[in-house]
Amino acid sequence: MNKQDQSTADTLRSALNKLGVSVKQTQVYDLIAAARGLRNRELLKQPYTVPSFADTKMLTAVAERMRPDAVEIIVDCASAVAMPELLDCAVGEGRNADSFEITFAEISDPTSFLHGPRAKDAIAVIARNMYHSAYYPDRSDNGLSLKHGNELATTVLASPGPHDETLEEFYGEPRSSYDALDEHEDEIEAALSALERLADEVGAEFDEEEWREPLQDAVRQHLEAEDDSSVEDMIQSGDRAELLFLFAPRGGCMGDMMITADYRSSSAENVNIDHALQFALSRLGYTIGEFRRFSGNRKDAACDLDADLRPLPRALVTPGELMEILDNGGDSYFHLGLYVQVPISDILALEVNRPITLRNVHVCAHGPINGTHFDGPVIDEIVVRPEDGLLTAARYSPSDMCGYVNSYFYGNAKNVEAEAEPETDEVAPEKEQYPLPMAA
Repeated sequence: MNKQDQSTADTLRSALNKLGVSVKQTQVYDLIAAARGLRNRELLKQPYTVPSFADTKMLTAVAERMRPDAVEIIVDCASAVAMPELLDCAVGEGRNADSFEITFAEISDPTSFLHGPRAKDAIAVIARNMYHSAYYPDRSDNGLSLKHGNELATTVLASPGPHDETLEEFYGEPRSSYDALDEHEDEIEAALSALERLADEVGAEFDEEEWREPLQDAVRQHLEAEDDSSVEDMIQSGDRAELLFLFAPRGGCMGDMMITADYRSSSAENVNIDHALQFALSRLGYTIGEFRRFSGNRKDAACDLDADLRPLPRALVTPGELMEILDNGGDSYFHLGLYVQVPISDILALEVNRPITLRNVHVCAHGPINGTHFDGPVIDEIVVRPEDGLLTAARYSPSDMCGYVNSYFYGNAKNVEAEAEPETDEVAPEKEQYPLPMAA
């Protein structure tokens, strides 16, 4: 006999003994031969093809001669052991029951089974009632506060995408698949019990502890493979941040970029005439000369101004609105810019080095050092470009400082679609002229 048949014979004899049926070693070979459709055990020594299914008629005849009191047990056991016949392992009860296929030999060899061709379907049956999502927000809370939204937005805007690592660092470790196993321990126990019942029925060896850990690992890997969640799923629809687009020249230090005033108050008469003010005014649609006319500011320029800097063709605010913003800005270091509360999902999708459309934005004065803020008129929609200033999230929350009704400031931020090249003969729109009141 070859070694494989000898091993099969030992397994079959052990299984029958476990079921209370004692047979001789030679009789075991007779049973194996009969199950494979061979007339006697001597034919096992010759080359032959193992059929797909047991010859139960021949096997029954041999069993009746051998042990007429245990024919059914012998036929069932010999069919399972001697043939590559698949057994059904039923998991669960009633309408929730399902089953998977396993061979006799695999019952006592979990490693072989769990790395074999039937493992995938079997694990799917065992894990059919389990659920795992590595990233799943707590729907019982109200999502991120604006303070935390601003913290996340600050990090996102400072780094190029994709932002998975930033989000993972912000939200912390994902939910482990081990947690899902702990929550569904009963499902694992049900599968082990089903295997044990099947082993008892066919007389196979079964060691629960040998199965437990490999089965848990296989189920856990299955749950991870089925999990299609991403760290962006942690973001809830109401999660927002306070965006500021600050009209400030690029490339300088923070002090050089801010507008300054001689006194604590940033009233129009007190602001210093320098390049930072000139640049901010130009983005709002005004020149230094126009500002002097309606503000009464007679300060000498603190530096050489840019003679080539041209204001936008259309003013964003009236002179009166600009005066109100400056008079109420309330700080000696501040920016003029735009303020809006936008969804975190908008910020994640932004390319900050491309033009951005901001909707429902408010012209404002913002002091990032001392945390001052004052908002003015709303603009339904405006396109800002990298050369117009700096896009950032608020360090100090204007909403917290001013007690805002936040929904009034809800807007959006989206990159502008690729723009067509302008016609060479296109004429810029004429600047909207607001009356410029003379200072008293």
